[in-house]
Amino acid sequence: GYFFCKKIVTPYVAFFASVISISLCWCPTLILYNYMTYFFFMAAVILLYKGVIGNSKMQIILAGVILAQNVFVRFPNVLEVALIAAVWYYMYLKEKKIKEILAVTGFCVLGYVTGLGIGFVVILITGGSILSFINMIGDVFVLSENSSGYSLVDMIRAIFEGYKTPYKFELVM
Repeated sequence: GYFFCKKIVTPYVAFFASVISISLCWCPTLILYNYMTYFFFMAAVILLYKGVIGNSKMQIILAGVILAQNVFVRFPNVLEVALIAAVWYYMYLKEKKIKEILAVTGFCVLGYVTGLGIGFVVILITGGSILSFINMIGDVFVLSENSSGYSLVDMIRAIFEGYKTPYKFELVM
């Protein structure tokens, strides 16, 4: 992340931002799927940024592929497709034509569908079934409805609680 950001902002700002982000990382290194999520998300953001700024269709498609692969790391990563809204906003600010915006969106969707296809092929090759994957998604929704702490509202509430709790200690400092 640092080597990418230092090309956009001054290197010392990128360095201190990287140090701060690492310092604020509370997740145990033992939980691999969290770090895989972070890595794939960062890679997709970098590719999407470079693809849109440099008008590179291949980088936009690769960003879509990586975002789709991140769904196989952890299913809630499907929400990362919302990154396209940032692309739309950027292109709106740059006064791009609707045709260009739709083309970028189409390339990203093409990459995403390709990435999902690759993931499903890997599932089939390794002896799994698409039906098992679909049933797993259904089980996630049932779990969310029946288990306290796993509903969408509970998850959002936990995020805000996580930010609120340490502030009483920071006020003392």
